[in-house]
Amino acid sequence: MHTLNSTESRSSTSIGGKTNSELSVEISVAVLAYNAQHRIHQCLNSVMNQTHPPDEVIVIDNCSSDQTAVIVKHDFPNVRLVVNQTNSGCSGGRNLQVRHAKYPFVMIIDDDAFLAPDCLSELEKAVQKIPYASVWSPRICYEQDPGLVQFDGVDLHFLGEAVLVNPERRITYGTESQTKNTASNQLIEKELHDRLPLPVDPFRINIQGGVAFLIKKEAVSKMGGYDESYFFGRSDGEFTFRLTLAGHQIYSVPAALVYHRMKQRGFTHVDRQVKNRWSMILQTYSWRTVLVLFPAFVVYEVSVIVFLALNKKLGRYVTANWDVIKMLPQTMRKRRMVQALKRRGDSELLSGGFINMRADLCRNPLVRIGHHAMCRFFRGYWTCAKWFLG
Repeated sequence: MHTLNSTESRSSTSIGGKTNSELSVEISVAVLAYNAQHRIHQCLNSVMNQTHPPDEVIVIDNCSSDQTAVIVKHDFPNVRLVVNQTNSGCSGGRNLQVRHAKYPFVMIIDDDAFLAPDCLSELEKAVQKIPYASVWSPRICYEQDPGLVQFDGVDLHFLGEAVLVNPERRITYGTESQTKNTASNQLIEKELHDRLPLPVDPFRINIQGGVAFLIKKEAVSKMGGYDESYFFGRSDGEFTFRLTLAGHQIYSVPAALVYHRMKQRGFTHVDRQVKNRWSMILQTYSWRTVLVLFPAFVVYEVSVIVFLALNKKLGRYVTANWDVIKMLPQTMRKRRMVQALKRRGDSELLSGGFINMRADLCRNPLVRIGHHAMCRFFRGYWTCAKWFLG
């Protein structure tokens, strides 16, 4: 992990009046905050009011330009504040969250999330039940509609995109299910939606998609920390998939609820998403997999080019791919390290499921129809191609 300049403000008062002996799983809660003056109260209040309070609470202020650090220092004197002097992005912030944590389990939280009162208690139960795991992921629901699931984890589509687990599913326990003000932020495949009951017990997933999760500090150290070249976009996905490749286990814990405040980002980070997608493919896939999937990559890239051209963002696509080319020597060095850790094959870990796409990016009905058609085509391709992978 990289060393970054920071200043620190400490408080010796115990968090929530709790002694370490009250919780057999010692947990540090670390919040990553950036320009969060309008949401940090809600986030930290949810942490401080847990039925089983954490052993410590840390806020990593990632070089905010607003009053975030001032608010934390003044209104939350029991919270340890670390002010980063440069914005190190999501991956750099994650490394700081883990590095500053005193305890062996670290609850990672973004500033736009808040926890249900028993979230840490449910995660502690999961740790005790599944101690051999490295990550325990809560169920992420929408703040705008607390009874609606955003995701229960993520699978990696063979094209390098996200396949959300249980997106846009209605829950009827753990919160007051609402029938109005539905977030409906993700495109879903309606004919397959709700075909199976929504899980209530912990189950294994391949990728944790961010927002909030509990992780063993030791596991982060073993993997060398987050890759800080993923400044924004796929940061948690790349790291947790790397954990899975190396044989670590990740579990979704549906009884632990976190509420996420969704933002409409549009095309703000499209260049980083394109670059990071190819970086992840080149580092983690076997060359045999890349060769077998090459025709599908070509078809998908053409569709991406057309989509971004229609939205007048083609220049950013070209810039992102030029960055991929410039970074090839560095990417190949990282690839050798990742491949050396690899314990599970691509055919086992990749998916041909429905590619996640935010609804705000495809308001045009023709785009939505095209997206569904492409997903069906790629599912058929995967059905044949996976038999030729290692």
